[in-house]
Order: sequence, then C-alpha cells, then structure tokens
Amino acid sequence: VALDDEYRAIVLHYMNREVTPVLEPVPGIDIEQYKNSLMVRFQNSRIKDTLVRICLGGSSKLPKFLLPVVRKQIAAGGDFTVAALLVAAWFRYLLGVDENGHSYEVDDPMAEALHCTAKQAGTSPDLFFEYGDLFAPDVVNSDAFRNRVTFFLQSLHRLGSRTTVHNLIIKEKIRIDVI
Repeated sequence: VALDDEYRAIVLHYMNREVTPVLEPVPGIDIEQYKNSLMVRFQNSRIKDTLVRICLGGSSKLPKFLLPVVRKQIAAGGDFTVAALLVAAWFRYLLGVDENGHSYEVDDPMAEALHCTAKQAGTSPDLFFEYGDLFAPDVVNSDAFRNRVTFFLQSLHRLGSRTTVHNLIIKEKIRIDVI
C-alpha cells in the first residue's frame, strides 16, 4: 500500500493531521523520525503484510488504536476524515468478499457476529454502531463521524477502494508528492 502514491498520501495525512495532534509527548521519542521510520518500513517490499494479518483481531484493535484518535479529534473539533474511512473500510472488509467477488476468511474473535452484521447492514453502518464494546457513546453520538463513515461505506460499496481514496485526495486536497 505505501508504494502507491495515493494510499501513501492517505497514510501520511492520517499520521500528520489526525494522529500527531492528539498524541501525548513520549520522552526520548522524536515523533517525526518515528513516522518516517514507519513509512520506510511500510514501503519495504520485502515485508509482506497481508490484509488478513493487518485486519486480524480488528475488533480488539479498533477500540485501542483507532477510536481514541477519533474520540480526541471529536472533542477538539479536529479532523478524523481518514479515521472514518478506515472504520468504513473495516466494515466493508467484514463482508468476507473482496471487490472482485473472491471470498476470504475474517479472522476475528467476533468474526461470526460481525460478518452477519456486515451482510445485514449493507451500506449503512448503524448496526455496527450498536456494538457498545467497540464504539463509545461520544463516537456514535457524533453526527459528523456517523455521516462520514456512512459516506465512505457507501462509496466503498459503489465505487471501490481505489476510487474512494482518489476522490478523498481530490476533495481534501491531499498532496501525494509528500513523503
């Protein structure tokens, strides 16, 4: 993903505009240097990270790593655009069928329930937001967050991931020439 200009731009936008502003300083860690090292790692073609491994146990990763950023950005009136796209993409992933109609296993402790929810929900995230152990009230009560997730989920279903990301880059004027 990080070898593709548009996907790399989305990752950088997320790190720089959504995550970094809400991070607490960590003594001895240069955050800019750390982000650069992550991008170098993500761009290393010898490291073969599969979608299955990245999404493995997503129901436990989402509340620990992604949603705290969303919560802090909601509270600060900040940007959570890419985070909303990531949540929508995870919902789409839970269908267990890629954009070409090929099936794959969803490896998650809650896989069965989440897969059923994905099939039932279609392009509406509302049923997912009923999982109180995943989504805190301040997140699901944010109309802005719900609307963005809904928009992205519908776009992912209708247009696919490549076009959804491309359209986001154009709409948000995200630069793709920045490393």
